[in-house]
Amino acid sequence: MHSYEAMQDAIQGKTVEHAKALGVSGSLVGKWQEPHIDFTDSGAYNPLDRIATVVETALRLELPRSKALSPVYYLNHRFNLVCFQMPIPGDGSTVNDALIQTIKEFSDVAQATSESLMDGRISNLDAKRIIHEGHEAIRAIGALLHIVKESIR
Repeated sequence: MHSYEAMQDAIQGKTVEHAKALGVSGSLVGKWQEPHIDFTDSGAYNPLDRIATVVETALRLELPRSKALSPVYYLNHRFNLVCFQMPIPGDGSTVNDALIQTIKEFSDVAQATSESLMDGRISNLDAKRIIHEGHEAIRAIGALLHIVKESIR
């Protein structure tokens, strides 16, 4: 999917409403929904392109990946989503390795939850730890599923 296609999906013809909410012209929001691959296209560099450029620049400047991806993590947190990095093909990860990691991450969630319930209540700090460990488990499951899919022969 291209960024302009994602913008089309999100805007769904409601260009004027989005322009008003953003405080920009309707024509600009319209241009965000058009291709801009080369000089013959009429589209414009859109907010998704800008975020991608920020992340790519941070990576090129050798910032830690976790810091470079902060805008993506923010959006996931803002909209109550979980994202995870897919394994890089050919990195040597096997289904067995991914399964072991998934079991470890699930164990961490169970341990964090169990420790939190020792006093019969879950504090804010406990909840943050459980949620963090849960997100790690979800990421591990996603990676496992991806590796399984890639292992089909």
